[in-house]
Amino acid sequence: MLHHSLVSSPTAGGMRELTLSFVVSQPGHSLGAGVYRYIQEGRAEAVRPGDVQGNLRASLLQPEFVDVFPVLLFVVADVEAPLEKYAMRHYRTMHVDAGVLVQNLYLVTEAMGLVGCAIAGFTDARVASLLNLATTQLPVMAFALGRPS
Repeated sequence: MLHHSLVSSPTAGGMRELTLSFVVSQPGHSLGAGVYRYIQEGRAEAVRPGDVQGNLRASLLQPEFVDVFPVLLFVVADVEAPLEKYAMRHYRTMHVDAGVLVQNLYLVTEAMGLVGCAIAGFTDARVASLLNLATTQLPVMAFALGRPS
């Protein structure tokens, strides 16, 4: 799902500045609870294995998402390279790119028989800490993912 959402998302200037990180918050997932960074073509690397529900809840303005959805994706933008090439204009276009990616997440999620919900209500600094982001990376959008009830 992540692969199809990313590869079908065009970006301004072809700068692939967006990446996906995700948090598995409920037991029973094949990866196990923890924070992961999507690498490519179905591979993910563990960033912070183990129970992170408390940190995730503290990061969200609506912590009940953690109870309903077992996985929360975070769209992360790396601002360093695009800003060097395009200056502040790209700060705007990377948010447009993030919107297109979230649209693709909705489309692929629906096609796979899953449910999703875009989330903009989170504390940037807490999410950045939870995901172990570099200082040049910004969490720009979240997307809750699960199965229909």
